[in-house]
Amino acid sequence: MRKLFLLSLSTLFVGCGSVKVSAPPDLNESKTAAVTIINDLVTHNSVSAFTKQNTRKPRIGLGRIRNNTRHSGFHQTLDAEQVTLGVREALLASGQVEVVDDKDPKASPADYYLEGEIKAADIVVKDDERERRFSFALWISSASSGSVVWQKTADVKGSFVEL
Repeated sequence: MRKLFLLSLSTLFVGCGSVKVSAPPDLNESKTAAVTIINDLVTHNSVSAFTKQNTRKPRIGLGRIRNNTRHSGFHQTLDAEQVTLGVREALLASGQVEVVDDKDPKASPADYYLEGEIKAADIVVKDDERERRFSFALWISSASSGSVVWQKTADVKGSFVEL
């Protein structure tokens, strides 16, 4: 899909000289950001205190991670669902929490809900150079009170592809 999108943009600008189009970070960079954020979560007081008080791992329900990366009239090809899968993998790999599916009536109820947002911004690096930065923010809310008990943000560089 991304190749088709870039191909259609390049055909649109044939003869216009060099055109730079923003590209999202690759999947490995997104997963690295997810792992970094989740490592912070599973070592946070809210998780360790919960485990000590309840003699079990906290249950986390995955909510929506919104993709708010609009720029120049087109939606970035960054797949929020892939980011969500990376977050789920990192949570499970930590061994410090249980991931529950609230849609499953047999599942135990969540103690916390994890949600997030992906944003993008262009940063001027030099006079004629810009860099796209993607910001991945995740937070957990207590299922009983609704209050946010933890939040973390990680920035990932995108790139500009020259057509």
